[in-house]
Amino acid sequence: QASADARLGAYPFRVQTKGGLSELRVIHLSPLPVVAEIEPNDSPSQAQAIAMNTTVSGVIDSGDVDAVKVTLAKGNRLSAEVQAIRLGGEMTDTVLTVIGPGGKDLIRVDDPPMTRQDPFASLIAPESGTYTIQVRDTSFGGGPTHTYALHVGDFPRPASIFPPGLQSGKPFQIELRDSNGQTSEFDGDTPEDAGPWWEHYPTREGRTAPTATTLRVRPYPSVNETDRSEVASTLAAKPEPHAWPVAFQGAIGGREDVDVYAIRAKAGDAIQVEAFAERIGSRLDTLLEVRNAEGALIARSDDDATHDSRVAFLAPADGEYRIAITDKRHEGGPEFIYRVEVEKPAPGLTLFVQSPTRKSQAGQVIEVPRGNRVIAYVGVRRTGFQGPVKVDLSGLPSGVTADLTDIPADTYFVPVVIEASADAPLGAMTADVRGEASTPTGKILGGFEQTVDLIPATGDSSYQTATVNKLAVVVTDAIPYSVEVSAPKASLTQDGALDVVATVKRAPGFDAPIEVSFPYLPPGVEMEGPGTIPAGKDSVTLQIYARPDADPASWRLSAQARPAPPRRDQREMTLALQNQIGASGSRRRASVEGLTPVNSAFVPLSLAPSPISGKIEPAMAEQGKTVTITCRLQSDSSRPAMTATLEGLPPRCEVKPIEVDPRSGAVQFQVKVSDTTPLGEHESLVCRLAGQVDGQPVLYRVGRGGTLKVNAPGAVSIGADGKPLSPLEALRRKANPPKTP
Repeated sequence: QASADARLGAYPFRVQTKGGLSELRVIHLSPLPVVAEIEPNDSPSQAQAIAMNTTVSGVIDSGDVDAVKVTLAKGNRLSAEVQAIRLGGEMTDTVLTVIGPGGKDLIRVDDPPMTRQDPFASLIAPESGTYTIQVRDTSFGGGPTHTYALHVGDFPRPASIFPPGLQSGKPFQIELRDSNGQTSEFDGDTPEDAGPWWEHYPTREGRTAPTATTLRVRPYPSVNETDRSEVASTLAAKPEPHAWPVAFQGAIGGREDVDVYAIRAKAGDAIQVEAFAERIGSRLDTLLEVRNAEGALIARSDDDATHDSRVAFLAPADGEYRIAITDKRHEGGPEFIYRVEVEKPAPGLTLFVQSPTRKSQAGQVIEVPRGNRVIAYVGVRRTGFQGPVKVDLSGLPSGVTADLTDIPADTYFVPVVIEASADAPLGAMTADVRGEASTPTGKILGGFEQTVDLIPATGDSSYQTATVNKLAVVVTDAIPYSVEVSAPKASLTQDGALDVVATVKRAPGFDAPIEVSFPYLPPGVEMEGPGTIPAGKDSVTLQIYARPDADPASWRLSAQARPAPPRRDQREMTLALQNQIGASGSRRRASVEGLTPVNSAFVPLSLAPSPISGKIEPAMAEQGKTVTITCRLQSDSSRPAMTATLEGLPPRCEVKPIEVDPRSGAVQFQVKVSDTTPLGEHESLVCRLAGQVDGQPVLYRVGRGGTLKVNAPGAVSIGADGKPLSPLEALRRKANPPKTP
């Protein structure tokens, strides 16, 4: 239910069940009475009669055309607007048609710039009679979940608005232009706390628009172009300079039009110039240039994060700087409106929770079972600084705690383990996530912002999203397993490996196989896939590896456990994939509910340089013979007894592991080379040393890149010491063979 004074617009919500929270959906509040469509209503003769200023809630089935009709007197205003994609349910791309009393199409709208795939029209009735409004899918598609809202009345519905931005706390006067090019003016006061985006609902003669017109609001004044239809401006123009911060607003009046403004700046001023066009529903594809008073180019920008342009520069000297804006496609007209903001770049930070899947709602809700833990990843977007960020998480449900560290300066995100006590009440809360950074110029504060994809588009874009500023956390029923991990007693070393034991605690009667992994490892550290704890067992040993170039670091390690997926043959996997694909050919959304993967508490992991180094001496051998390969060892301190294994040998070579005395400075391997071992130089040898430190199994690798050259039989000359001679020494011996006594 909506109270009489409820805010108009979109309300995101989730549904709570025993399994957790649903995906986010959006419900929209209209100022007009809402009625349901009544079938059949496919043709003008079957059109559903409605009163003016009504919202019709309907569904576009495949091939469906829905029609409603209203009675108007000549000169009455008729505004009709469809909300379909903006409802956030399905990719329902609609076409709106208005049919006059004589049965002739008066207007047909598909994709207006201001509302993109949701069409609207606003016109003055040319004659008295019955007007029919039809809605259909662009390609005559649809389905039972393709919902829409059709607003019909005499409310204001602008095709464009000028100016597109206002100054906070100041009176405003704006001009609305409808679909037929007719204009009307509105005035009011901008709230002090509006911005940077303000959803304004225009009202005419007591009629409030059912959808908002979004305006850009900043605390500084604007300069508006006096003649938006002119096309005479050029880059050579010399406009009057203005103090900044300031906004410039106008329109590219026609082909080849270039609008030029100027500001006064001092040497060293940091200045950001940002254009707003696509983001305010304009047809303009901006191109920005900044030049000095002599015309030399300082900065230029086409597209930033959107088709709108943005440049930032340091003023090289005191003086005037000219800002030029035009359309990249050399087009123009009344709907090519823009706003250019000139201000000092402000440092900022925004926190969010990282999703494991692109354009998915997976991981955007924290679901923690009673008596268990889960892991999430808190990320930060920094603007204008690179320092560490302190993170605070408050407002969690009763009985829920979070183990969270600060985000270091060189890090994009950090993991957080969230734990619910065994007696935590079931239910959900929206938690506050705050960030703080200290810089030489002062503190930077930031909050939480999560963009939820409702209707994904191509690439990284979306047709419709919703933005929330709090993190949803829900306590769910207990699940029949939890996981713990033993803290390693030794460091993981560069080019080494470490065994870590994970233990699962099972509830009585639960004996399913459990898959265990480490979802967050230091850079340069890997593991060979997840481990599986079979039925009847409660632990698994997981081995993690560090590359030779892995940087030393202190880390927080957490194991994750989930029911092991059933093994499937290729046919079963194909059928499972087909079951995920709907009639439209797109993947169905994965259910948010299910048996939640859970995590262990954090344990410390140290990634350190290896205490043992080594070098494998180059060796040569003939096919079918045995060769001694020596690896010299050096240690920073005493080392335990270890087993040495020579790895990286060419095919069909045999060698046995060797027990290495802690005091030994070398290990010698006897390698038997097969008659069919490939000839050539093999540079992949490495010595693996395995042992225990304080009862902790450890593994080091030394001498990586050792060389064994395999020659054909008879190609290697052996010296008096039993070692192969170098090619030069072999030639010398051949030229001057040793004398026989």
